[in-house]
Amino acid sequence: MAVELALHVQRKFAVGNDASTYLFDLAGNTAGTVIAASASNHSIKIYSATDLSILAELKGHKERISGIKFSSRNDDILYSCSMDGAFCQWSISSGKRVILYNAGKNLPLTSFDVNCTETLACLGTEFIDHEAKLLFIDLTTAGSGRLVATYDNVHNDDITCIHFHPITPTALLSGSTDGTVSHIDLSSAPDSNEDDCLLLTLNTESSVASIGFFGPVSQYIYATTHIESLYVWEINEGTQLVQLNDVRQTTRNSPIPVQIDYIVDVVYHASSQRLFLVAGTFDGNIVMLHINRDSLDLVATMPKAHNEMVRCSFWNTGVDHVFTGDEDAVLCKWGPPLPPAPVDSNPEADHKIKTVTDSRGAQKRVAPY
Repeated sequence: MAVELALHVQRKFAVGNDASTYLFDLAGNTAGTVIAASASNHSIKIYSATDLSILAELKGHKERISGIKFSSRNDDILYSCSMDGAFCQWSISSGKRVILYNAGKNLPLTSFDVNCTETLACLGTEFIDHEAKLLFIDLTTAGSGRLVATYDNVHNDDITCIHFHPITPTALLSGSTDGTVSHIDLSSAPDSNEDDCLLLTLNTESSVASIGFFGPVSQYIYATTHIESLYVWEINEGTQLVQLNDVRQTTRNSPIPVQIDYIVDVVYHASSQRLFLVAGTFDGNIVMLHINRDSLDLVATMPKAHNEMVRCSFWNTGVDHVFTGDEDAVLCKWGPPLPPAPVDSNPEADHKIKTVTDSRGAQKRVAPY
């Protein structure tokens, strides 16, 4: 099935009045009704996914927020972690925060994830005193967390990203600035010997920026790096399927050249079984590309809604709405063109901004990598 996206700016919202405020991360709830945005002022704002109206602002972290994620089982719950050492659970409706685990300000948390059954979390730390730690937190007691294991030999530099398997609650990936991606199996128990739990170590030869499982049964692994390279492996033996050493050069050499300066995100589109790259330019343009074994095919362009570097995106693949955030703290919603506004609509409404886009879809069914 080909994916064809005609994306227009449907809504645009300035998150903060301070020019120094910018967005770090976006997350969406399971129902697709709410978007969370973490900002450089250490707050998390909650928006309606329909019109980007503000629903709540969550304050409590004292340092940079390094990750946010909605619960897959309760749309009122949001998890976060921060460089202040706190791993938190928030109620969106009440704004209340529970600190599930506090590593302390001397052990900054750089990344986290929660498994698919929400019984276990894994927190990653900076490289402190010659150790980078993976902290495993038991979440089986509602409203509290308990440290059950610490792995400190998996990586030898800052842990940049953690991703649990979407189907198997005991499998996860971790990535680091040491250039490695580790595939870990906790089926025996988190407190087992960490050497016995390490299934694969995959080398990207550069600092790892993002990782994930994908595929119909999540049988593949992807990773991106801070030098804009992209890798895909098969999960069982670690067979490398894709190695794009510089996606910027790959797109410039395509039959239809595309200018990109950096990777924003990688997204698996389950209904089409395809893996997509979201990328941007330094002046705020965004493109979406399908990832092939040795090439990147343009799917959609999303130009001129942002004026600065786009730091984060969230693609609701169920309805093909895309949300993007940039260094000017501007949050945009992209989707099909909106119907004409009623005659008596508010002339100052933010959906009156000019919308521009183009689209291009691949015509042939290909593998998801």
